[in-house]
Amino acid sequence: MQVKPYSFCEKILRTCVLQMGVYKGRLERLLTRIYEIFNQRTCYPQLFDPRQAERALAALKNLGAEVQFVTPKDGRARLQMLVMRPEALENRLQQVGARWEKVAHRLAILPPSINTPQWRALEKDLLTLKWKKETISLSDGSRREMIVTCEHADRVPESEHNRNLFLHNNSAGVSFIMLKRRIGFILGCRQTICLFDPRGTWKSSGIASEGGYYNDIEAVYDKARAGFDPRKIWISGSCGGMSAAAHLKAKLHGTGVNLALENGSVNVKRDWVDPKSCLIRRFATRYWSGLSSRDIPASLKPKETGFNIEELWKNLGMSDIGKVMLVSVSNDQRLSSHVAKHNHQLAQKVSRHVQQLFFKSPSKGDPHTDFYFKYPKAAAQALDFFFT
Repeated sequence: MQVKPYSFCEKILRTCVLQMGVYKGRLERLLTRIYEIFNQRTCYPQLFDPRQAERALAALKNLGAEVQFVTPKDGRARLQMLVMRPEALENRLQQVGARWEKVAHRLAILPPSINTPQWRALEKDLLTLKWKKETISLSDGSRREMIVTCEHADRVPESEHNRNLFLHNNSAGVSFIMLKRRIGFILGCRQTICLFDPRGTWKSSGIASEGGYYNDIEAVYDKARAGFDPRKIWISGSCGGMSAAAHLKAKLHGTGVNLALENGSVNVKRDWVDPKSCLIRRFATRYWSGLSSRDIPASLKPKETGFNIEELWKNLGMSDIGKVMLVSVSNDQRLSSHVAKHNHQLAQKVSRHVQQLFFKSPSKGDPHTDFYFKYPKAAAQALDFFFT
């Protein structure tokens, strides 16, 4: 199959939108470096260190993570995916004599009675998930230091432990290995989390594109969903990862699969490009097709809308099953206040169970990329919606 190459201008646009997905190209690396210098800021790809990533991946494997590769139906990519199950972590804890249980409204890991080298090595890896050590009073009146994995154990019924799958599609600027805090939040509630790198990112091969991303998430879902009731599955996407998550939700509409869209918009061009200067708008409009796939056969290419969820959901009807949660940063410096309203209006057209979650980020540098689950009130609201 002869593939038409992307032009120089298309590569500029692809670098801005697809970020890490195209960072392996020489021109794209140069463009990112220029952007960094002239804007006096660091782009996400510059923060990615393959050596650190390998060490982080080894730590997750030591905690029981399953790492495998999956090939999408178009055969044009090979994707690295990771699944972390609470059962696997519990097995590792039992091997060293530790316990994972509810203690004083928290889920916490109690260290073994003997501080062995094996425990110390495991503890070091546990703390990479941003879990914290705390000294907590036990029912017998004693106090003991332990690792708290969930501050809101009362909001996660024990009947829901080990029963839910959270499949997250990361934004274009990160690899899943950079999302340890998200892993800690979901796994810490005794739930299974699945993450992956779409084509072009880190070890995942293939040419990044909108259609490619849609095929990628379908392949990962098909691999990870075994053993889970669709009504116990949450698909989430943040910022640039929202469209692929919404695409998968559209394909599974009516099955009961749930969706969480975080810190992004349902119409990328309208909400991100149109507010920019006339020059940027004209440039993006002219070369927008450069985000589409050129290497996927037509028979295997999903509908591409220019990352427009409104078009993806255009023909969907109202569903009584399957929840939709919309997360927005109230002080988002990159998206206007109207974006959250548009997101909510669209969600209400396809689901009767919609919740909009706002949180204010204290970040002075970049509130847009902050995570709701870092903040107790927002995390508690999300857990209530997930498990009630």
